Amino acid sequence: MSEEFNQNGRSMIEMLGVLAIVGILTVGVIPQFSKAMRQYKVIRYAEEYTLFIRDILIYKRELLKAVPQSAHYSLAEYIERAGLIPQSWKRISTMIIDSQQNRAHIFVRDTRRLAFDFYLDGNTNRHLKLDICMAMLQKVIRPMHEEIYSAYIYSTAAEDGSAPSYSTGTWYGDSHCGSSSRKCLSHISAPDIIKACTSCIAERTCVLVFDL
Repeated sequence: MSEEFNQNGRSMIEMLGVLAIVGILTVGVIPQFSKAMRQYKVIRYAEEYTLFIRDILIYKRELLKAVPQSAHYSLAEYIERAGLIPQSWKRISTMIIDSQQNRAHIFVRDTRRLAFDFYLDGNTNRHLKLDICMAMLQKVIRPMHEEIYSAYIYSTAAEDGSAPSYSTGTWYGDSHCGSSSRKCLSHISAPDIIKACTSCIAERTCVLVFDL
């Protein structure tokens, strides 16, 4: 019986060895899995914003006609009435709250351009905030370089933007860039995006702004 167990069974040392290997693999796999899930969430999030903005552009002319000829007139209520807010989002006063609890303020400037203020302040996870910031610049804003007039990113210590702020990057669309002082949005590089977003999220609130 003892001989049969030695041939077909497993000793305690062997079992401990297997458990140790499983433990080592788990330590390596879980962080990678978490990172992959975060990246998937960010990509889906960027897709939500791309579709949202594209839908708004379809109704741009009607939205501009609907509001008075005044500066900084909020469009949140009009956008909600038009059924353009995604199902997992909501409107609170002049702000639209997205699926990650970040705020978006969409309004008309006195120049009659549509303006988007995107407040990256809804999530306390620094890594997720950085990923979202980079995805918004790389996957949402940069691909719209033909339609966008200008885009910039700034940070502030106050959620309402009342505290002093500083810009970490400014770029212009195809029709308005090219001079020595105006960087083209279409030429923004990955290192530029990483630098701008890393500097921005160091403060309490990071804001992405672009005009169409």
